[in-house]
Amino acid sequence: MRLLENKLLLVTGVRYEKTTGEGFGALNTPDAVFVRNPDGSFALTATGARIRKPEAGAAGSREQVNLTWHERASRSKRTYDDYYPSLHLTYNMTERFLARAAYAKTGQYPELRHPLQFRD
Repeated sequence: MRLLENKLLLVTGVRYEKTTGEGFGALNTPDAVFVRNPDGSFALTATGARIRKPEAGAAGSREQVNLTWHERASRSKRTYDDYYPSLHLTYNMTERFLARAAYAKTGQYPELRHPLQFRD
């Protein structure tokens, strides 16, 4: 749109953006090395310590890693959308001098979170 005897040029617009993302990653379940009761609680010794599974091996062993880390077991899927308006002004101060101003709303990606928060 041109205003003020064609000295002011006004351009506006809006865009809609929708983003969908899906990701997979490693899942760490450190409690998998302990024995559980049928109700899901941890089995405890007489002194109240958790009982370690025999197949977990020693702390830090390959057997423990195999029990606690699961490749591509953590999933995340997110969708977000919004409208982004903009306004651009150009004013002809003289024949060879232009003054410009603009406004635009921009998007921001959601913050990254720990993969365990996305478990289904």
